[in-house]
Amino acid sequence: MYDSLRQRRTPFHGITRLTDLTHTLASPSSWWNRRSGFEDFNYPGTWDLLAKTEPLPDIIHGHNLHGQYFDLRALPLLSARIPVVLTLHDEWTYTGHCACALGCDRWMTGCGTCPNLSTPPAIVRDGTASNWLRKQDIYARSRLHVVAPSKWLLDRAESSILARGIVKGRVIPNGVDTRVFHPGDRDAARRKLGLPAEAHILLFCANGGRANPYKDYGTMWAAVRSLTVERSSNPLLFVVVGDEAPAERVGDAGVRFVGLERSASRMALYYQAADSYIHAARSEVWGLTVTEALACGTPVVATAVGGIPEQIRDTETGFLTPPGDAGSMAEAIQTLLDDDERRSAMGAAAGRDAADRFSLEQMASNYLQLYREVVQQGSGHSEH
Repeated sequence: MYDSLRQRRTPFHGITRLTDLTHTLASPSSWWNRRSGFEDFNYPGTWDLLAKTEPLPDIIHGHNLHGQYFDLRALPLLSARIPVVLTLHDEWTYTGHCACALGCDRWMTGCGTCPNLSTPPAIVRDGTASNWLRKQDIYARSRLHVVAPSKWLLDRAESSILARGIVKGRVIPNGVDTRVFHPGDRDAARRKLGLPAEAHILLFCANGGRANPYKDYGTMWAAVRSLTVERSSNPLLFVVVGDEAPAERVGDAGVRFVGLERSASRMALYYQAADSYIHAARSEVWGLTVTEALACGTPVVATAVGGIPEQIRDTETGFLTPPGDAGSMAEAIQTLLDDDERRSAMGAAAGRDAADRFSLEQMASNYLQLYREVVQQGSGHSEH
């Protein structure tokens, strides 16, 4: 979370404008495509990728390909020469423009009439149907070993236009550094952060906090508010990391906003200091902050959307609640806060489970195994 916040909120706007200007001068048609709502794939350096590597690589491993640096049209040529592994981090590969479909299912039938052109990567006019068709044609001529961090995302990819190019799909969960994110002394963490020792602390982390379109701050706010009506023992503090605002109150609870956190080790302290991490999301391919909290031995209460149910073992390492249901979320939080023994046991189970399933070492091992298989199989044309 700390890395993604740093990348998204550092003021690179001037650099971005300069990059866009340079790209437009080199390729005037790119400007017209963007103004027409067509995704810009015109990055000629992609076609020379293999000419600039000596010796040739055994594998090409792609990640987010919508960062204004890669020509998607080169995938058929590249994957015909070298096995290509493609790790999905969002839904962009099979949509008409958006990285997160947010409940829209037009990606299954061809996009067009887009309900939200401003969803990143935003486009100014509705070229989504054309974008979708171009991608469909590209994947039909490609051979891709597709990896997703959650089965939820892989299932969607295999039901989409991307399926035409998938040689084989695999789920490899995103890992976290368990040398940093691990269970710790709660009281010591609170002292270092200046948080009250006697309070019950609920934590939420997201880029932009309340304004994040993919998270559901309103549901968390309502859940915390209903908790304060029923509580009469320990004071309640809701800490929001990733947002800057004056402290406020929700009923009897305090709300403290903490801005951008650049330090991984300090971020770990927030997880260790919390009694529960709460996370309501509208869409979530894979909740990095959920994994970090679990790794720190903090039970998580989160909405059962996207890949989150694959991260939390319901009633064992946390609780899953229906999306948008503040009452259910409040009930789950209340259960944790009212039972110190159960909360401690669930936190310990969360730390063990995350160390077993979501460490960087486990993720690296899974990828190395995949690489071995892909190299042994060559291009994989016979598998499709």
